[in-house]
Amino acid sequence: MTARSNGSSDASPDLAVVARELRAAKDGPPSSRDLTKEWYEKWVRKNGFSKPLSRLQLLSWMTFAVDVALGAVISLPILLSDGQWYGWVISLLWTGSAVLTLVSTHRATACDPTDDSSAPSLGATRFCHFCRRNVSTDAKHCRQCNKCIGDFDHHCEWLNNCIGRDNYFPFACATASAFVFTASLVAFSSVEIGRFVSEGSEVTVERWRQVYTGVDDRAVLGISVTILLINLPLTLCVLQLLSFHAFLACKGLTTYEYIMYKLNGEQAERSNPPQGRRVWSRFKALPSVMDWFVFAGSSKRKGRPQEASGSKRPSGSLKGSGGVALVDGGSRCSSRSSGTRRVEPIEVVIGTPKRSVS
Repeated sequence: MTARSNGSSDASPDLAVVARELRAAKDGPPSSRDLTKEWYEKWVRKNGFSKPLSRLQLLSWMTFAVDVALGAVISLPILLSDGQWYGWVISLLWTGSAVLTLVSTHRATACDPTDDSSAPSLGATRFCHFCRRNVSTDAKHCRQCNKCIGDFDHHCEWLNNCIGRDNYFPFACATASAFVFTASLVAFSSVEIGRFVSEGSEVTVERWRQVYTGVDDRAVLGISVTILLINLPLTLCVLQLLSFHAFLACKGLTTYEYIMYKLNGEQAERSNPPQGRRVWSRFKALPSVMDWFVFAGSSKRKGRPQEASGSKRPSGSLKGSGGVALVDGGSRCSSRSSGTRRVEPIEVVIGTPKRSVS
């Protein structure tokens, strides 16, 4: 008995040292092979600016900076030099949307959407086995942020933050303003290319030389095509996301609820129960091309820490069905219930269309 107690006392300092080394080496969650249960339980992402930053987040910052430079240095001077009404309209739309995109994106990223179970109006009736506290009934536990999100919608990798009750409105504003921002640059480049073709290269070059002396037809056409190639795909992608959330708003659903309903509807349709056909019929109207998600199975999460009891994570279920609600591969955030139809655990991430569900 003495030897065992000595062995356990010797092991505890080693584990504490390892945890301290991991925290000192990284500000974000470690890789699965280095992940310790104690470390993961202590780390919580505060907001989208918490490390590690997402690659898509950094990409969005760089793209926005490039577009701002192109618009301020090239688009606005050329449009305003003409004195045409459409030039003023495009310039005003671009300037306003750029400011709104910056402000709303910062608010959505800097917001901490953690569920506030201390508020009595929210009615904390569910227990999260990861947070180890009661949370509101609409909360879900995001394993990328390691916290429960009130009225969870999805985890956005473009913002590196979860979208929930507290930051859904700035997220929607950021999406709408980003569409106007990129569409304005598409409109500018389309107008310049159209005038280059219809009026001839000499007339277009002369207009540009009123602002930038020394440009030639190749520079004018090359810059216009570059702006179009950068922003046309972005405009279509943001329009897709904006249309999808408009669809969800009309249906009164969150992104998480939509995915869970869709997966359960597909499974139920295969077995042909009447209830499954009714549920699935609500979502067939939305084309599959509008799905802008990553569906990741729980096999990718084998390196993540298990719950305190050491039990295997259950499969997912519909939100509001009384069963276990799962987010990002299997976070438990409610009481148990039998007879609930299960689906594979999923990860709800917006903006990374690497895989799709047929």
